[in-house]
Amino acid sequence: MRVLACLIVVAALGAGPLPAHAQTCGDADNSGDVSANDALITLVTGVGAGNCPECLCDVDSSGVINASDGLFVLQFGVGQPIVLNCIACPTTTTTMNTTTTTSSTTTTTMLPCMPKSLTGDWNLRVELLEDNCDPLGPVVNVPVELAEDAGGNVTIVSPPLDFNDFMMVRTDCTVSISFNEDEDNGTTFYTGTFDLGPDGDSFAGDLDWEYIEPGFSCDGVERWEGTRQ
Repeated sequence: MRVLACLIVVAALGAGPLPAHAQTCGDADNSGDVSANDALITLVTGVGAGNCPECLCDVDSSGVINASDGLFVLQFGVGQPIVLNCIACPTTTTTMNTTTTTSSTTTTTMLPCMPKSLTGDWNLRVELLEDNCDPLGPVVNVPVELAEDAGGNVTIVSPPLDFNDFMMVRTDCTVSISFNEDEDNGTTFYTGTFDLGPDGDSFAGDLDWEYIEPGFSCDGVERWEGTRQ
C-alpha cells in the first residue's frame, strides 16, 4: 500500500494537460494506449486528486470514478480479458465560416451637360465671325425645328434648307455637323462641333466654312448658338 500510495502521489504531481489524441475508454493520459500509467491516473482521480473525465476513467459506467475503475484499467493494460465500457466523450464540432468579399470599383463619368434629344423647336442665332470673301454681315436669328432619332442623327425639319450631304449627329453633350451648299459659281463647305449647355436646352459652337469655285476660294467662321423654345 505504501508503494501504491507513492505511485499515486507521483502520478498526481506529474498530471498535467493531456495531449490531444483520439479518445479511448481507459486511456486516461490520452496516449493512444491503455497502460499502468492510465490505471494510476484513474486511481488519482478516484481519490479526488485528479481530473480524468468519466468518458475515459469511469470504465464500468457506474457514474463515479473509484478504485474499481483503476483496477479494471490496470488489468486491461496488462492484457487481461477485461471489457472497458465508458460513456461517450462529448464531441466539439468547429464550423468555420468563410466569407468572401468581392471588391468592385465603379467609375462614374460626370457629363458636362444633361444629355437630351434635340427634337423640338429652337431659335438659331448665326453670327459671321470671319469672312475672307465679303464684309461681315449682320447677325441672323432663325426659328428651326429639329428631329433626332434613336441613333442621335439630327435633321432640320423646317424651314426647308437647300443643303447637300447634311449630317448632324449628337453624342452625349457634343453635336457634330457638316454639309455643303451650292451658291454663285461654286460650293461652300461647312464643318463644326457644338457643345450642349448644362441643362441640355442650348448649344453653341463655331462652324468653319470654305467657299470654292474654279480659280478662286475663300473661307471664314460662323458662330451658331441654339436655344430651345
